[in-house]
Amino acid sequence: RRMGVREYWLLDLDGEYHDRPVKGFELVNGEYVELPWEERPDGTVAVWSPVLQLEQRCTEGELRFWDPKTKEYLELPEEEERGAREQAESRADSEAQARREAESRADREAQAREVEMRKRKALEARVAELESKARSPRNPD
Repeated sequence: RRMGVREYWLLDLDGEYHDRPVKGFELVNGEYVELPWEERPDGTVAVWSPVLQLEQRCTEGELRFWDPKTKEYLELPEEEERGAREQAESRADSEAQARREAESRADREAQAREVEMRKRKALEARVAELESKARSPRNPD
């Protein structure tokens, strides 16, 4: 109280020490008052945190924070890490695919240039042959 801690929480996810897995207390007029809680039909114990503006929900031995604005649970650190890792992997896969496509496109373009170059050389050779025949005296044979 002297330090101005506005809320404090007791967690007993195993049920060894308290009658509920989560209890919250709020500082009101210099005294801590237990925050209202509810037990839902599925066994979830929920307590609203005025300070955090989140609901703390305990289900099957796990405590999660529920954001009523987004209607979603906040991510746990391992979920955030997994999400970041999956995004990085997805980005790397996309970049690798883009590189492969660019390389394939460059290969096809190089092959097309090679074919055109061979055709051009063949035509130039044929033109040179015809010009040579046209300049030489006719052979009566």
